[in-house]
Amino acid sequence: MFSVFEIFKDRTLLSRVRLELRHYCEKHSISNIRDADPNKLAKDTPILCSVYAEVLRCHIKIYSVFSSPHEDVDLGNWTLPKASTAIVSSEPCHMDHTFWNTMNGQHPVESFWSDRFLIDPSIPDSGPVHPSLRKKTL
Repeated sequence: MFSVFEIFKDRTLLSRVRLELRHYCEKHSISNIRDADPNKLAKDTPILCSVYAEVLRCHIKIYSVFSSPHEDVDLGNWTLPKASTAIVSSEPCHMDHTFWNTMNGQHPVESFWSDRFLIDPSIPDSGPVHPSLRKKTL
């Protein structure tokens, strides 16, 4: 539902998604999107995949539960005592200003940006990870 909400909220994005889906259906000779092969759909619709990934980053928060029944666990600055339970949220990672690409502040991590997960070779700063964190290759 979040994907649908974000796509229909932005007319330009809606047009892009519709065009991509139209090309997908033509390429694979299908008349109904319900007949789509999910693997081919993911490969052939990069904007739709980027929207999905950005929706997960922006709107979905996961809580993981950890415990150590037999011994204390050293976590650097913290210790998880034996037989204790810890709950860890994904939100701090999903909203980390130092990790996510914001295109020099144009697309803050708190806002939905449909193209965050698209990598365009002609745009060196494109892609989800902040450019300063990318591994430089020769």
